[in-house]
Amino acid sequence: MDFKIIKQNKNALFDREDITFKATGTGATPTRQETSDLIAAKIGHKAETIAIISIDSEFGKDSIRGLAHVYKSKEELERKEPKYIVKRNTPKPKKETEAAPAPVAEAKPEEKPAEEKKEEPKAEVSAEEQEGGNQ
Repeated sequence: MDFKIIKQNKNALFDREDITFKATGTGATPTRQETSDLIAAKIGHKAETIAIISIDSEFGKDSIRGLAHVYKSKEELERKEPKYIVKRNTPKPKKETEAAPAPVAEAKPEEKPAEEKKEEPKAEVSAEEQEGGNQ
């Protein structure tokens, strides 16, 4: 993936940097976490101080454009950005993804007894047919 920073403005009013970026050869649209990691590597900041405001894929092309705000500290980001932006840019905990496969595994054993019950009535029907055929 080719990642470029198109525009980097210092916003003195909010004490942050506004960054416009473009990435080509992305395939699927990258997550906000992946994008903030790329920006952090380019400009030398921590990824936790970067808020991705928007990521837009260009129709018919394998590229994206976006806007990010870079703050000096995580506390400033949380204080100055709307709560929904902070929530979007917070990495999801991995504990939830590990817990999800467990209920799926439990559901499979419940289905097996139902299949065994279906086999028993078939055996009874075949015994009745044999009696009826002998008369």
